[in-house]
Amino acid sequence: MEFVLVPPGEFGMGSPEDEPGHLPNEILHPVQITRPLYYGIYPVTQRQYEVVMGQNPSEPANLHPDKPVDHVTYDSACAFCQKLSERTGSILRLPTEAEWEYACRAGSQNTFTWGKAPSLREQYMGPRADTRISRPVGQKNPNHFGLYDIHGNIWEWVSDWYADAYDCTFPLLDPKGAPHSTGIRVFRGGHDFNSDHIIRCTFRHTVSPWFTDSAIGMRVVMERS
Repeated sequence: MEFVLVPPGEFGMGSPEDEPGHLPNEILHPVQITRPLYYGIYPVTQRQYEVVMGQNPSEPANLHPDKPVDHVTYDSACAFCQKLSERTGSILRLPTEAEWEYACRAGSQNTFTWGKAPSLREQYMGPRADTRISRPVGQKNPNHFGLYDIHGNIWEWVSDWYADAYDCTFPLLDPKGAPHSTGIRVFRGGHDFNSDHIIRCTFRHTVSPWFTDSAIGMRVVMERS
């Protein structure tokens, strides 16, 4: 796996009410990420997942070692992180919602990682897809932090329990989501077939933790020692 070090910083999490596509669960509020983290440059690939877990759960139509692994439940994503941590001696995990959005924004407050214009999506995602067929990672432009496929290709699990107001109390420092189980988890990022309002930096897709789909995968972060 390849990682890039993302520095700490403060940003506005959520979207302003006048942003096209804004939803009530995207309340804009200040958040500070206090620690640098290593982010996987790409979503976890099928090759990487199979080496660690001994199997490849991906959709048959998507099978390719360099495509993102898909059909990953929340629990299996966490199991992958645990096994990889044991193998490497480092702490690897799913990012929180706040960490994911901070990394996606890469220093901006724009609608998309590349800016505000939907017309630029092909440079970072490729053309709008008609099917849920993924593509090998890293074929389009990275964002300003060096992360590829942060919009599109595959949805990415984050670690939080879902709450309408993120974490209910809006702590400024390193929020971790709802403090107790809500029975719903979150994934972020979108897929190439999704419309522009769904691939925004702030869109929050919510499902049960055991849900799987050909468009759901993962990206990991590694804590700095």
